[in-house]
Amino acid sequence: PEMISVAIDFKQVVAMHSLSVPVRPDIAIDESKDVLEEVKSWLFRQIDVWNRERLDLNKVIFDPGIGFGKNPNQSLRLIQDIHKANPFGLRNLLGHSRKSFMNIFTNAPAAERAAETLAVSLSARGFDIIRVHEPLVHQQAFLAKMHCFDQFF
Repeated sequence: PEMISVAIDFKQVVAMHSLSVPVRPDIAIDESKDVLEEVKSWLFRQIDVWNRERLDLNKVIFDPGIGFGKNPNQSLRLIQDIHKANPFGLRNLLGHSRKSFMNIFTNAPAAERAAETLAVSLSARGFDIIRVHEPLVHQQAFLAKMHCFDQFF
């Protein structure tokens, strides 16, 4: 809550879902709960506070907090269905690069997950911003993908 007065003065701010600040690895969304509903409920409460404090919602970029208090399957569900967690029209940020949720489909150490990160990036839908460790490779891949789809479809 103390950050709202600071956020009001900035052009853009990122609001990341996390169950604890600072992050505690031992606190996570219960596996029996729907991660999309949990994150959406949190975001709804935040928007209510931001509106009361007159924070311009056009400034807010929403980060669902991939890996922060979420197991790998929950993180993947958020990536696949971000529109269900954020039906409020905020811009979405995906911070997935090299994250531990990738352990469910790779044994590569975090520093060697460029291909896995790129695969997730290319398949993710509904994100306006992605945060990655290899931006030039991503730029090349996205430009090639756009060219192929524009030319042949």
